[in-house]
Amino acid sequence: MNQSLTKIDREPRLESFDWGSMTWLLDAESWAGAELSLARMTLEPGRAAPRHRHPDCQEALHLLIGTVELRVGAESRLLEAGDSALIPEGADHDLRNPGGRPAVLMIAYGSGARRYEALT
Repeated sequence: MNQSLTKIDREPRLESFDWGSMTWLLDAESWAGAELSLARMTLEPGRAAPRHRHPDCQEALHLLIGTVELRVGAESRLLEAGDSALIPEGADHDLRNPGGRPAVLMIAYGSGARRYEALT
């Protein structure tokens, strides 16, 4: 196991969607051998990230700004700035921003090359 400190010296990768954006700060695409993924998500007011799951890893999120409704399975919770949640591996989930301003979250995944499965 490599125990040296490594600085990732590259620009974050931005992905834009109709609901907002994901800025990938770290994952296996940006750093070979990464065993986790880290992203900053922006969810626009009144928009929702579609229902999906990650069959190979947990997802942890921390809400920095705004309010979001998180649905995991049939359960729903309203999260406010400062709240965190852990989504179990393989759980169906989605996020909606009911507020009037963008919501900003930090999201970590337990895999550097997490799988994404869209659900309809």
